[in-house]
Amino acid sequence: GADAAFNYKDDPDWWSRADRADVVLDMVGGDYLEKNLALLNDKGRLVIIGFLGSPKSHVNMTRVLLKGLTITGSVLRSAPDDHKAKLCAEIAEHVWPRVRDGSIKLPIVDQVLDGLEAFEEAHERMKSSAHCGKIVLRIPPADA
Repeated sequence: GADAAFNYKDDPDWWSRADRADVVLDMVGGDYLEKNLALLNDKGRLVIIGFLGSPKSHVNMTRVLLKGLTITGSVLRSAPDDHKAKLCAEIAEHVWPRVRDGSIKLPIVDQVLDGLEAFEEAHERMKSSAHCGKIVLRIPPADA
């Protein structure tokens, strides 16, 4: 499990005070790539799973070579169905029991908005990056 997690919105300078890490999971990309590489210990691993910020970045690769870093990326969208099925089975076996017993608390909900008419408000909040957690649109059942 993770020893630390940081919310870059609440603490924009977190990376300058954080302890070094063996693994960094990056879902933002962009300007955070250089900061995340600086956080890694020698032989550390950067795992990129998304680009909420930007898929483009300017990085001095010298640090990667000198520290022997590994950068990997992963996306499920294009993964074969059998791989996705295996992941689902592992989640059912290892994760859902922990959600049920309360040792994992999910999800973090930032805001719940009622009706499809709130779509624009939800989208604007998401685009502004002002949220921390899920933005939920509550849609009444069709027979209501």
